[in-house]
Amino acid sequence: MRKRIFISLTAALMLLPIAAFAFNLFGKAESDKIKEVVDGAVSPYDSHTGAYGDRNNSGDSYINLMCINIGDVNDDMDNSMENLIAEDRAKTQGTYLGQVNFIKQSSSFSGKNGLVWGYHISKTEDVKALEKMQKLKRKKQLTDEEKKELEKLQKHCSPVITVSSSKGFKVPVYNGDELVDAGRKLLGTNDSKRFTILPGEEVKCAEKKFITEGPKYIWTSIALCISEDREDNANLFINNVGDFVARDKEDLKKLEQEIIRNLSHAAVRYGEENNIVLKEIWISTRLKWIPEGKVGCAISLVPYLTLAKNAVPEDGAQTLAEMSINEWEKEMGFSPLPEYKFMDTDLTPENISFSGERESVYTAKSTGGIKSEKSSARKDEWTPLQIGFFKDHFPPAEKYPNIYGVRLGLPITYDDGSCLYGIDLSAFFSATTLVKGLQFTVVGTQAKTIDGLQVSIANFAKENINGMQFGGVNYAENSRGFQLGLVNYSKKARGIQIGLVNIIENGWIPFIPILNLNF
Repeated sequence: MRKRIFISLTAALMLLPIAAFAFNLFGKAESDKIKEVVDGAVSPYDSHTGAYGDRNNSGDSYINLMCINIGDVNDDMDNSMENLIAEDRAKTQGTYLGQVNFIKQSSSFSGKNGLVWGYHISKTEDVKALEKMQKLKRKKQLTDEEKKELEKLQKHCSPVITVSSSKGFKVPVYNGDELVDAGRKLLGTNDSKRFTILPGEEVKCAEKKFITEGPKYIWTSIALCISEDREDNANLFINNVGDFVARDKEDLKKLEQEIIRNLSHAAVRYGEENNIVLKEIWISTRLKWIPEGKVGCAISLVPYLTLAKNAVPEDGAQTLAEMSINEWEKEMGFSPLPEYKFMDTDLTPENISFSGERESVYTAKSTGGIKSEKSSARKDEWTPLQIGFFKDHFPPAEKYPNIYGVRLGLPITYDDGSCLYGIDLSAFFSATTLVKGLQFTVVGTQAKTIDGLQVSIANFAKENINGMQFGGVNYAENSRGFQLGLVNYSKKARGIQIGLVNIIENGWIPFIPILNLNF
């Protein structure tokens, strides 16, 4: 008996160094790597975040932030100044990025010597919950209490969508709003600055921006794509920005789904092209209404930074890998920031816009090189010729809601959900949603938005016209261009009216006979 005990103790003592080595190699590997990166990513400044590449930094590592901001400015200067101020204002909304010289030259990758703030260090509650769920799933046996906890975590960590690759692996896509908010909590806001980037610093970044005049919605988005194998592959950021045309609230709700779908498919395509398996994707989107008379700028930006000395807890860099972003805030002695509003979705009939160049009223226009998908209509749902007889009597209307060519009304065309790119000719009356071209009838024309020319006894642009109305009575909610008729009426206008009665509600003088104008 004693002999067996002696042999067992001897074996245990012999295995102890091996066990210790294994624990050190595997159990501490991740935290050691994170500590090493953070130790090499500290700026020379006590209270300011610095730029990656500064020779005075503690090392050659860097920290990435996910930033999406939107700002606007009054449309009362020349275009170059309006664009400049709109972009500067965007950088002071949400995460404070003001007073920085951003150099758009880095690729959108975060390699082995980079960490994402909110994901790898100072983790968001969503990231920590996902890690805990995955840890419980790996356990062979769970207690009753752990089973209940796993069930709650599975509901909390449910992906927005799951994307399948052509190679058979599936990638879950999660809401990344907390990751964006983590960057705001590090740098602070315009009203409550924290460890802001050193004013005047030159910072490498991956960036997309979109600047446009209102009235319209603009959006910005960002995706963080985590590689399964960080030893050989980098993580990827995808930025995208654009504007959006909505027919109603339902279209607006579909926008976020469309953006998530497009970014997710682009990420999976990137993985396929590089033989990389993606572990997960985190996506965040921001939407804002830019009213008429303002210029809006949407930015999506990933800076390559180093941490302020004071941003690292007293217990050392390794604690950043263990604590949550909320715990980090408390450690730093910060009060919670006001809630960040990602989706400005207060949509009313007055602020639905259809103006501008875009694919169709169903589609978000992207400036990020990712092809947008139709959210309501398929690519093949169009026809070069459509003939209408009476309301809802279009022989090809149900199959082809969009016309790229000619639509004939014999005697009328009436389809309030279609888009026309070309010529609309009717004997008596024509009604549609979007016209890019010519709408001509004898009695009356009606469109929500027209980019082109309306000619009839009575012309109605229910929302916007960018071009000209010529007829007896011309009406437009928002007019940019020229109205020529006996009676001309616009609630809002930037252009000229010629007629017996000319009314521009927001004009310098609302009513003037013969000639009225407003710019």
